[in-house]
Amino acid sequence: MTTGDDTRGGASDLPTGRHRRPPSAVALRSRLVIVAVSIVILIGLVFEVTRIVNGSADKVTASTGGPTQSSIEGAPSAASSRSPTNRLGPLSPASTEPITGGLTGVAPTKSASPAVSPGSPDSSLSAAPDGVSAAVVEVAASQLRALAALRDVGVPGAPVVAALMGEKVRTGPGVVIGRWESSRLPNGMTAAANNDRALRAGDVVTYAKFPTATGTSRLKLRSGQRISVPIQSARSTLHELRSTGGPDCPACKDIVLTSVKSTTMPVQTHLGPLTVPAWRFTVRDSKVVLVHPAVAPAGLLRFTPSYRGSLAGAVKNSQLPLWRVALGKDNRTVTANLESKDVAKRGGCWRLVAQESSLGVALYAAKGKADSGGGCADRSGRVTVRLAEPLGSRVAVDTYWRRALALG
Repeated sequence: MTTGDDTRGGASDLPTGRHRRPPSAVALRSRLVIVAVSIVILIGLVFEVTRIVNGSADKVTASTGGPTQSSIEGAPSAASSRSPTNRLGPLSPASTEPITGGLTGVAPTKSASPAVSPGSPDSSLSAAPDGVSAAVVEVAASQLRALAALRDVGVPGAPVVAALMGEKVRTGPGVVIGRWESSRLPNGMTAAANNDRALRAGDVVTYAKFPTATGTSRLKLRSGQRISVPIQSARSTLHELRSTGGPDCPACKDIVLTSVKSTTMPVQTHLGPLTVPAWRFTVRDSKVVLVHPAVAPAGLLRFTPSYRGSLAGAVKNSQLPLWRVALGKDNRTVTANLESKDVAKRGGCWRLVAQESSLGVALYAAKGKADSGGGCADRSGRVTVRLAEPLGSRVAVDTYWRRALALG
C-alpha cells in the first residue's frame, strides 16, 4: 500500500537539489509586474538615447558653424577649425592626391567670378553731359546695374571691396604676406615667378583636411553700425582662391597649402578700411603665407573680378584713368586728377563725369562739353564734378578700372 508521499513521487525519485514547489498566484503576478516595468523602462531608455544622439548631431551642425554673435568679433571661431566629414568623403592628410574638387562633388572652375545678372533697373538721377560717347555711357550704366544686382543679393549694408588699379592683375581681397623665394624650380622658373603666375591662374591646392564649417560674425563698420555677415569655410575660401580667372599656366607648379588657421585682416572698402575675419594659409616649402577674407561674398561684396584682364576698347579709347579721387566736405563735389600729358596729347575738353543712380555713382573721365556740373581739365589735369545729390551711403565706382572707391 502506498503512502501519500509515494503518490507525489517521493524525495527518493527526484534529483537532489532540483525539487521546487509550484509558484503561488501572488508570486506569479509579481513576476509579471516586474517584467512589464522592465519593458517600459527599456523602451524609455531607447527613446532617450535616440533623442540625445539626434540632439548631439544638431549641436555639431550649429556649434561648428564658425563665428557667431556670441564669439569674439572679427575672427572665425576656434570651433570652426574642426572640420566635419567632407561631402566628398573623409579627407585624409595621407592622401596621395591634392584636393581640387568642389564641396558638393562638382569640380571647381578656374574661370573668373560668376557674371552678375543685370538685376532690377536702377532709377537714374543724372545723365551724361553732351558730347560723351554712347559706348562710354553704356559701360557706366552696365556697371551701375551690376552693382545694383550685387547689393540685391548681399547682406543689407554690406561693404564693397575697393580693388587695386592696373591691367592684367589680381584684384581680389586676398593678400600675400612675405616675399616668394628666389630658388629655381624643376620647371626652370624661380619660385617667385612660378607662384605669381600660379596665383593668377588659380593653381592652388592642398593635401590637408581643411574645415568645411560655416557660420556668421558681427562686423563693425566705421560708422559704428554692426551687421551680421556670413562666414565661409576655409575649404570654400580655397575654392575662391582657385577661381581667380587669370590666364592658365600649364608650366607652373601648383602652390600647395599645408595648414590654415583663423585670423583677421584689414580690407579697403567703399566705407574705408575695415578689419574682417580671415583665413591664414601656410605654403609648402615657403615662408610666405596667404591671407584671405573669411567673410563670404554676400557680406563683403566683390564688385571687381578677382583678375582684371585687358580693358575693353570702349574704355581705353574713350576714357582716361583717374588718380587721387576725393570727395569734398560738402559730400557732393568730387575732385580727381588726369595725366596732363595724356590730356594734351588727345586734345579737346576732358572732364569728370558722374552718372548717378539711387545706389551708386559711376565716375569716369571722358570728352564732353563743360556745363554747370563740371568743367574741362586744367593744365595740371585736375577735374571736378558736382553730384546731383550728396553721395551719402551710395557706392562710388571708377568705371575705367571697374572698382569701388573709398570716398564715403
